[in-house]
Amino acid sequence: MESPMADGRPRALIVEDEEYCFRLLVNGLDREGYAVVPAVAWHPALQAIVDNDLEFAVIDIVLRGDVDGLMILDALRKHAKHKGLPVVVVSGSYPAGHGIEEDVAQLRAVYLDKPFTLPQLMEAVERAKEMIEGTHGVSDYRIQTMPILELPSTADLAAADTLP
Repeated sequence: MESPMADGRPRALIVEDEEYCFRLLVNGLDREGYAVVPAVAWHPALQAIVDNDLEFAVIDIVLRGDVDGLMILDALRKHAKHKGLPVVVVSGSYPAGHGIEEDVAQLRAVYLDKPFTLPQLMEAVERAKEMIEGTHGVSDYRIQTMPILELPSTADLAAADTLP
């Protein structure tokens, strides 16, 4: 089993199959002092859950293949050591009022709309920690983000290798 700290840093599980989103998360969380445990699909995510002590997880709902992020979150919640792990579920596919927030909240996680900023992600992580600790109600399970009017291209993001 991996130590809860990697190079002295707490571990964060990132389940994201879009490469540019993954790179932005890794770079941003690295700057925040976290070591990222990556997973892009069902089996790597399950292995990461079993093999690592984690500080929190960020899980994309829409993944390639037959499994979605909510199934991974459900499996994580069933694993004894991660029942109380703070989790942020992200997606750009569900508009407000779709009902996904309630599904996420039932699994004791916070929903964050894509696109989001690093400060919004860290706010969501804190809200997820508060939800697990019982200091935040389930009515506060969606972090509203402001629409970004013009996104940089994937090539610009790769070249900059930083969060916009």
